[in-house]
Amino acid sequence: MRLFVLTIIFLMLDSLGVDAQNVMFLSSKQGLSNSRVRNITEDSRHNIWVTTQNGLNRYDGVKMNVYRHEIGNPSSLLSDESTCVFEYEKGKMLVGTGAGVQMYDYATDKFANIPFVREGGDTIKARVMSINRVKEKRVLVCFAGYGNGELLKDKKGQFYIKHTTEFDTDGIGSMRLYEDPKKTLWVINGRGDLYRQTSKTFRKYEELSLLRNICVSSSGKLYAATYNNGFYVYNSGEDRYELVASTAELGGAVLNIKPWTLGRLFISTDGGGVRVYDEQTKQLVQNVISVKDFDMATSNVPDATYDSFGNVWVGVYMKGVVMKPINQSAFDYIGQNSITKNTIGKNSVFAISKAVNAAPYQKGLWASADNDGLYLVSADGAASMHWSVETNPGMPHAFTTIYDAFPSGLLLGTFYNGLWQMKDGRFSNLTKDFNWIFEIRPAVQKDCYWIATMGEGFYYYDYSTGKHLDYKPNPDNGVHIIGNPYVYTILPVRDKLFVGTADGMLVCRPDREGVIKQESTKLLERIAVRHFAAAADGSVVWAATSEGLVKIDCQSLETHTYTTADGLPINSIASVCVDGNELWIGTDFGLSCMDVKKEKFTNFFSDDGLQDNEFSRGAVSSQDGKLYFSGIGGITYFDTKSMKAWQGKERTLRLRFVDVLIDDKTVHQGDFSGNYEMLQGLIDDCGRLDVCHTDNHFALELCVEGMNNQHVTYEYSIDGGKWIDQGANNARIIFDNLQPGTYHIKVRAHALGTVSEERELVAVVHPAWYASVWAKIVYFLLFLALCWFVYEYVMRQVRLRRIMARNRQQRELNEARIQFFMNISHEIRTPMTLILAPLERMMGKDKDPEHQRNYMLMKENSNRILRLINQMMDVRKIEQGKFLLDYHSVELVEFLRNIYDVFATNAQSRNIQYEFVHDVDRLPVYVDPDNMDKIVMNLLSNAFKFTPDGGKITLQLIGGESDFEVRVADSGIGIPDEEKQKVFERFYSAKHQNGYIGTGIGLNLTSLLVRLHKGHITIEDNPEGKGTLFVVNMPVGDDSLRVIKQEMVEDSQDARTVGDEEISELLSVDAPNDAHRKNVLLVEDDEAIRQYVQDELSPELMVQACANGQEAWDYIVSHPGKVDIVISDIMMPVMDGMTLCQKLKSNFNTNHIPVVLMTALGSDADRIAGISNGADAYVSKPFNIDVLRTTVIQLLKTRQILQGKYHGDKQSDENIDKVEMESPDEHLMKRVMKVINENMDNSELSVEIIADKVGISRVHFYRKMKDLTGQAPRDFVKYVRLKEAARLLAEKKYDITGVSVATGFKSLSAFSTQFKALYGLTPSEWLKNSADSDHTKGL
Repeated sequence: MRLFVLTIIFLMLDSLGVDAQNVMFLSSKQGLSNSRVRNITEDSRHNIWVTTQNGLNRYDGVKMNVYRHEIGNPSSLLSDESTCVFEYEKGKMLVGTGAGVQMYDYATDKFANIPFVREGGDTIKARVMSINRVKEKRVLVCFAGYGNGELLKDKKGQFYIKHTTEFDTDGIGSMRLYEDPKKTLWVINGRGDLYRQTSKTFRKYEELSLLRNICVSSSGKLYAATYNNGFYVYNSGEDRYELVASTAELGGAVLNIKPWTLGRLFISTDGGGVRVYDEQTKQLVQNVISVKDFDMATSNVPDATYDSFGNVWVGVYMKGVVMKPINQSAFDYIGQNSITKNTIGKNSVFAISKAVNAAPYQKGLWASADNDGLYLVSADGAASMHWSVETNPGMPHAFTTIYDAFPSGLLLGTFYNGLWQMKDGRFSNLTKDFNWIFEIRPAVQKDCYWIATMGEGFYYYDYSTGKHLDYKPNPDNGVHIIGNPYVYTILPVRDKLFVGTADGMLVCRPDREGVIKQESTKLLERIAVRHFAAAADGSVVWAATSEGLVKIDCQSLETHTYTTADGLPINSIASVCVDGNELWIGTDFGLSCMDVKKEKFTNFFSDDGLQDNEFSRGAVSSQDGKLYFSGIGGITYFDTKSMKAWQGKERTLRLRFVDVLIDDKTVHQGDFSGNYEMLQGLIDDCGRLDVCHTDNHFALELCVEGMNNQHVTYEYSIDGGKWIDQGANNARIIFDNLQPGTYHIKVRAHALGTVSEERELVAVVHPAWYASVWAKIVYFLLFLALCWFVYEYVMRQVRLRRIMARNRQQRELNEARIQFFMNISHEIRTPMTLILAPLERMMGKDKDPEHQRNYMLMKENSNRILRLINQMMDVRKIEQGKFLLDYHSVELVEFLRNIYDVFATNAQSRNIQYEFVHDVDRLPVYVDPDNMDKIVMNLLSNAFKFTPDGGKITLQLIGGESDFEVRVADSGIGIPDEEKQKVFERFYSAKHQNGYIGTGIGLNLTSLLVRLHKGHITIEDNPEGKGTLFVVNMPVGDDSLRVIKQEMVEDSQDARTVGDEEISELLSVDAPNDAHRKNVLLVEDDEAIRQYVQDELSPELMVQACANGQEAWDYIVSHPGKVDIVISDIMMPVMDGMTLCQKLKSNFNTNHIPVVLMTALGSDADRIAGISNGADAYVSKPFNIDVLRTTVIQLLKTRQILQGKYHGDKQSDENIDKVEMESPDEHLMKRVMKVINENMDNSELSVEIIADKVGISRVHFYRKMKDLTGQAPRDFVKYVRLKEAARLLAEKKYDITGVSVATGFKSLSAFSTQFKALYGLTPSEWLKNSADSDHTKGL
């Protein structure tokens, strides 16, 4: 019976998988919020919730998420103490805390408080004991000391908990409610009493007290756990509870009871750990899980449960949480952490070897533990024999390698004690000739062995004779066999011997006696070769090295290396073993299985049940279909057939999106990236992520439910592209620098030869607003608008160019017309002089009335021509912006009446009803009288032209405060509507019924003059009937409109313009009283005018005539002192009169000569321009010859008076005794002249030097010289030098170059240019003509 029970226990332990080492322990050091664990719960998302005294924990398959109360954060945990977790619906978890209930939302990762409302509406905070669902949909919360509350929703959909006494028993609120599969409600009240709800009341079970929990097993039986009396099973037939196990049997008080699979239950105890009860055998199993950090058998376990994948979770109070995967691998374990197979002590296992017929375990395993002697272990690891120095004095403490040479005994290598033998349980030393023995391999000859040592090379040892051959560096026979004496491993294969050293491997060729006569072949230099394994047929040798796994072809000795890039967990390999088409590799980080044909690796780690992740060098053995690997934690072994079956079994991998992280922060629903909500729910549910362009980097965290991530390799593909492998044990896929766009990211998982279904994540990286779709639409629309605008602009420009071309043509035509009229006006004004001057003379002499009427008719028409010419000139000046208005205050009523009277005689003679109407008696306005006169005169003149005899013309004035209107209405032929807007255009003249065709100038000028007055003119039909009405509207204006015309320049203040109004006063002026007649130079390009003026002036003056300005200038320069006055036309070829006048007045030798300008340009602006250039008088064509004569004589007389005053003063000075006095100005001029004369040849002489030498500032000197000489100092110095140069040239003693240097000119060209500008001749011409002409006069 005892054997049966033990067998059952072993079977249960085996089903639990307790001997495997894949236990995960989570404490506060590993991220758990607190070690005082209360409760463990799994939700439908397979997340594990752990409540503790300080914080709430959620394990999501990758990491532990911790929640605590945060002050000021209403979305955090309500209290640091968490008591229970209950799934309300998928994605919504009810969390009980020490201060009430909250609803946790997976999508937002936030907590929402649910108020507990008592009678009267008060809300309180209370510790939650449990949350239960009963009656299918009702959720009830049990509070400590406050009874029960039911979870409800108000009208707004907000949760609240309403207090209820419905489930109170004996006036005490319930602590826990449970509804069994038969819909029977069980109540545990605050005292720990158990009640069953009946139809009318509650039935109490007196046999139970201090209840902790009740549950239903997988077989349907109901169990109750009590704190003080163990646990019970419900007998439904007798309606009572029967004791199953007492507290004493359980080793402590029962804290919890929960169902497991196959009719088993977890019994959590206080001090007895967790027990497993099997309903079938009615047996209890103690210490089902072993943890090396503490003793589970005596621990306080508040809760134990299992998850959907069969993993067992145990909460250990004051320790943490232990998770034990169930049957996750086919590995078995021998070592200190095994409950049933702790048979080899606690030390690391150096070496192992199969036992050959060793009693009592003929198919067992030899194992050498570090400093713990030798073990013989049964094949299943459950039993062992031990030899140590305590039981066998004199034996070594540890063995480095083991070889079972049955029947000769066991050969054992040591570090310092040479080669040993154990036979029949007795140890003996065979030789101490070599130490540090790392491996023993059998040779071809019987009882002969190859022995590898670390530091002494390798040996060929004959067991039967005790002799050996040693192979070390630098042998006596001269055959180079080995270079590095540190030999890890050695393996004979066929005719070759493979030797692995700390610096590569050697391939030797020994004979049958172990003699090596040829030099070895060296491979894998600078790589430590630690272990060899050969294929069954000897064709391939596998080498475990520090740089990976190496495959060696025994025939060609070609090598191929496998590394982590090919799938190995690490490149540091410790051991290797061949098992058919598979290769098992022990490494410094896990155990790897290689499919030789497919060259694929499957890696296993400590979590899969291995002894540890580090394996010992060369410590591998095989026995009866089992493989054994040893390491620092014991021995891992497995059945190769079971392993292949386990590896090949079908698996379903459920790939889950755990979290999305941006900048290492988890993203949840309600989090925003820019203006975009990143998630619309849990990432695993919605499968879509929206981020702005600045968050274009994120990490996707993954897991395969129920599987260790160390086995899983994740791959991803973007938009159907290439699959990218993330590598093993990497549960995060990182995406960085994604450009704006929509990405379809597919993910899949590989584990143990199985591939999961593909999952898709849609990641949308939204562009910046300026690169968004709407922005691009706007850009496109703007582009279209721009294209349309450009098209319209181009077409407008084309049209505009056409219009401008037409306008330009029109302007050119108008300009040509105006220029033609201007030229004609000039040409007309000249002959008009020859008409009007003789006409006026005849009118003065011939008094015959008949002749006078003809003379008057001739004069009126001549004046009409002149008015037309003047209008053309006014239009031209207005266009050029040179026309200035001279505003004056005018009484407009009187002004218009005077104009009205001018046409009264004409109206009377033609029987025209002519009237002047005004609504005010006085209207003072500011206008330019002359031009206002032209406006009204043109309008009235136009009206009289087109009004038939007997018609009517009205001049009307309408006054106002700010403006006034002048209206001219006639009863003439009228103007058609289509021509009303054209009549103000220049040169436009419509054909009228009376046959009159105008010039098209008058109304255009009128319109321009009105606009200059800031007014406007319109044309309408005469409202009284047939005819036309012109309306002129102008502002009244004020004194601010007064414009003062440009004054004469200061140097020409005495110049006068002589007009017809002065004739009567000037005609009486006599010719100058002089000893000879004065010389007049007449400059006129028109021969008739020139001859006429010359004939008229010759009786009083000597007249010399020239045809243009250049001819006149040459004459004046070549005849200095021969010209007393110049009369010049302005418009002439070669050089015009203005230029001539300017040159005369700017030259020191000629600026005293008076100049009279006569021209057809008779406006005030033209007169001002002429006088500004130095003209002494200005006469307009056509001129009165008497006015011209008088002007010339008056200027000559004025000059003669000035000369007489000068000579008179000089004669007076000769008769007066001189008093030597000198004014300051004269003194200054003397000093200036002295400086100039002393520095005549100094080309560097400057204004600054002169000012410094005369002792005044430069600015004062400049002003003084300008006042005294009329010239700037620089010009005055130049003038003095040129005068001296002219004098020197006249003496003919020096050449031109010498004169230039003597007078301080830097270059001959500058001297020649400036000399000609002053004298009109070049120096050479001056020198040539000096003999014939009196050039030196006046010098």
